[in-house]
Amino acid sequence: RLLDLGCGDGSLLECLLRLTDYQEFYGLDVAADLLADIDPRVKTAVYDISRPGPLPAVDATIIAGVIQYVFDDDVVDELLARITSPVVWIRSTCTLKSQTEPVVRDDYASKYRTVPDTFALIARRFEVTAVDRVYPDEIESSYGTKQFYFEARRRG
Repeated sequence: RLLDLGCGDGSLLECLLRLTDYQEFYGLDVAADLLADIDPRVKTAVYDISRPGPLPAVDATIIAGVIQYVFDDDVVDELLARITSPVVWIRSTCTLKSQTEPVVRDDYASKYRTVPDTFALIARRFEVTAVDRVYPDEIESSYGTKQFYFEARRRG
């Protein structure tokens, strides 16, 4: 059983339907209209990350490109506390600067945490087992950030 929390239009899940041995797939996102066209084999539901509720019991969880849009670390911590799977993969955009950097513009808002700050936030609930860059150096962001994947395992 696999959960994609913040699944968007389900593109990743639809790929994983064909490439993995998972038998059940869950796709949760705040945008109901994005969920409408996801493969019907994926169980979908609207989920408000800012007010996290119960999550399905699964074997693995993916949170890709979500936590940088949640400015309150305690809300992220509460979300992570609700994950019961033994493994979680979190993709997050991180600043390469020395301090966490909020970016707020007319059409965009994000909190770019440093890699150590993101690591520490995840480590409140999980043992972080790997941190890997997602894209090569040639791919640059106008915000001076890079994408990282954090693999973490539930303690105990």
